Amino acid sequence: MWRFARLWEGFVKCAQQMAPDSYQLLLQLPVPQLEDALRRCEALRAPLATYASAPHVKATMARAALVALGVLAPEANPAAAGAAGEGGDAGGATVEATAAVEGDGEAKGDRDEGGEREDDVGGQEEDQ
Repeated sequence: MWRFARLWEGFVKCAQQMAPDSYQLLLQLPVPQLEDALRRCEALRAPLATYASAPHVKATMARAALVALGVLAPEANPAAAGAAGEGGDAGGATVEATAAVEGDGEAKGDRDEGGEREDDVGGQEEDQ
């Protein structure tokens, strides 16, 4: 929709009129369009930044969007940010690097609903 100037202008005006109900939708825009919407309607910037600062919202947002809103400061060293991958933030999502392990050293995903190991289940079927 941002490719059509009149439609985009109408969307931004509608988002302003629908605030705060439009905040969640605005935060789903790609960062360049979010920045353009904020340039077109500066009145949205402060309340949208306040909304995005809430921990439950902030945790779901990409770092670039938080920077665009002024919630986070831009990276001082872009080369270090690239080495960490996307500014060191995976869009606010927590990434588990290792599988959760039970006390006997088996990964939890190795068991079926009955508590049997998946590789043992096949062996039992052959014995029966």
